[in-house]
Amino acid sequence: MKYPLIIAILFSSTFSFAQYNSASIDKKAVNLYNKGLQAAQDYNYKDAITILKQAVEVNNNYADAWLSMAGIYGEVKNYQEAVAAYNKAKAIE
Repeated sequence: MKYPLIIAILFSSTFSFAQYNSASIDKKAVNLYNKGLQAAQDYNYKDAITILKQAVEVNNNYADAWLSMAGIYGEVKNYQEAVAAYNKAKAIE
């Protein structure tokens, strides 16, 4: 189960370099993102999603957070939300 999450996180990092400058992301959003990833690595997916949602509330254009959220939704088999989060990330230029 952890391999799709790892793939999503790696993909999100690649995506971020191609699409936008992650250095411009608000530090509060980055801190929340890192907390969300830690929760996901601890298999606490519900908290991870909640924290990543907070990160995108701080910065709605945080593609890494949207992609990580998509991967976590996939882990919990909520495919509709996974696709929605992926589409939000894809729309970010």
